[in-house]
Amino acid sequence: MKTQQQQRLYGVLIAFTVILLLLAQTLLLQTIRKATGDLVTARNQVIGNRKTLDDQNALARGYEKFSNLMQSPGRPEATFPATELDLYNMVENIMISRSIEHTNSSASGGQNAPGSELRLRVTFNGAYYNVLKLLAEFRAAPFVIRVADFSISGQTDGRVSGSLTIISRIRS
Repeated sequence: MKTQQQQRLYGVLIAFTVILLLLAQTLLLQTIRKATGDLVTARNQVIGNRKTLDDQNALARGYEKFSNLMQSPGRPEATFPATELDLYNMVENIMISRSIEHTNSSASGGQNAPGSELRLRVTFNGAYYNVLKLLAEFRAAPFVIRVADFSISGQTDGRVSGSLTIISRIRS
């Protein structure tokens, strides 16, 4: 009789132990899944932060290059314009040479004081490839300039319209 009761007791204890082990395994598995999910989320945040940091570093390097260029031109033949009118004439001549019609121009910032910032906003119409050539010609311009804002929209027959902002400084 004792052996039968002992067998039942051992059977219940074994069953109870198995149930406890299964329960512990389930809880452990849930904890591991949660920790894995947290790690994946943290990894994605690190990747996102790294990309943001890389983008900000690229912007800072670009700003530093422009700032250095504005302080001392990299090309000996490139200088800063003496007046707003000089900058406007250069831009207008380049646009005329590329058959680009500028529909509106506005300048801001210049009292023609040495070192002051000039901003020239131009809206234009022209052939798409002529606009690309215009941008390339700005890179070889006689003045140190930066195209700070550029937008373009397509029309028909390969023509586009858009606007751009050019920034420079009055020569010291």
